[in-house]
Amino acid sequence: MIRLDQVSKRYAPAVVAAVRNVSLTVEAGEAYGLVGESGSGKTTIGRMLLALEVPSSGRVLFRGEEVSSLRGGRLREYRRHVQAVFQDPYEALSPRQRVEKIVGEPLSVHRLCGASARARRVAELLRSVGLPEEAAARFPHQFSGGQRQRIAIARALALEPDFLVLDEPVSALDVSIQSQVINLLRDLRSERRLGYLFISHNLAVVAYLCDRIGVMYAGCLVEEGWREDVLCQPQHPYTRELLDALPGSGRLLAVPGPTLAPPAAVGCPFRHRCPYMMEICCTMEPRIRPSGAGHRVACHLYEEAS
Repeated sequence: MIRLDQVSKRYAPAVVAAVRNVSLTVEAGEAYGLVGESGSGKTTIGRMLLALEVPSSGRVLFRGEEVSSLRGGRLREYRRHVQAVFQDPYEALSPRQRVEKIVGEPLSVHRLCGASARARRVAELLRSVGLPEEAAARFPHQFSGGQRQRIAIARALALEPDFLVLDEPVSALDVSIQSQVINLLRDLRSERRLGYLFISHNLAVVAYLCDRIGVMYAGCLVEEGWREDVLCQPQHPYTRELLDALPGSGRLLAVPGPTLAPPAAVGCPFRHRCPYMMEICCTMEPRIRPSGAGHRVACHLYEEAS
């Protein structure tokens, strides 16, 4: 289980708070989708889960242990359990290494097997993501974008992790290839009981793959709930905008305002775009609170309706 407890991350403190007081939990084996437009803080949360960034405040916990306190062998052990698949498969793979080296490198770093066993393990991993064993002898430039992302997934699986951070893993791919990679991720989760944090700006993709959905805006978690609740009964005005922007909805997303808010911002960060803005929205930032079984929302409109 992974939990964020009131996590914030600030860069140049007087200018930008990338993440503000976010609390969420991803249970073992669960697929959790984190959605929102660019600049909303999704990738920063993923980087803190991977121990690539340290929270400015709050805690990131894995099985009850604080991730930012891990050092040396304990940090290396943590990274066996939590792996990543990044957005761009063209940049994620070294062009100078053959696939056998790329996929087998985690096994070498963690000293888990010898050369012959490593070759067998690489062949097994390639088969598990739908690539032939012969792919091990080739370089990344000899593959399509979808095949490169499969190689990146195979590398992420090499250490048999419990949890994957998937940061926009299909957004750089052609639409025809996206569905293949998404179905692969869905099958792998079922076979291996993997947990996912799936970061995306595409609600349709997240809805297909994930059990629960969290919606980010300006560094804040503004809504969270089970997939059916968020998609069928959205409560935050921003979530409704995201759903209205889906193909076939009949209209485009409203012209965006600023999505990065200063640390000491006053009021609701969405108020400049919200069609329901009230006086309280200008003076008090709403807290995220329960609004039903497994559903949370940060909106004064909901508080007024209650």
